[in-house]
Amino acid sequence: MPEISQWLRRMEPQRWAIRGSALIAIKAELEPILTRVDVYGLEEESRVAHNAVTAGHYQILWWGDFSTFAAAGDHWSDTFLSREGLTPVNAADNEQAKALAESLRARVDALTE
Repeated sequence: MPEISQWLRRMEPQRWAIRGSALIAIKAELEPILTRVDVYGLEEESRVAHNAVTAGHYQILWWGDFSTFAAAGDHWSDTFLSREGLTPVNAADNEQAKALAESLRARVDALTE
């Protein structure tokens, strides 16, 4: 979990062009929320709290583990995979997980071309 919370602390606000005193302020507000993520993991309560801080800049629609996402194990993941025409997979099956990851990467690459 530390890698995710460190990214959310250091990089994500900057990706959304938050700079200077606004960046300092948002990082300070996010700190207790992301410390909770470090301790308890990616809980929905923490995502909602994170979004309350970042509402004027960006929102996180979903967070969780790849296994849940890949298997469409919750409503958001199921909706996303269905809308994208992707079939849920068993993340423990390396070939299936790799194929899903490659398909997702191809979609991102197509958006940035």
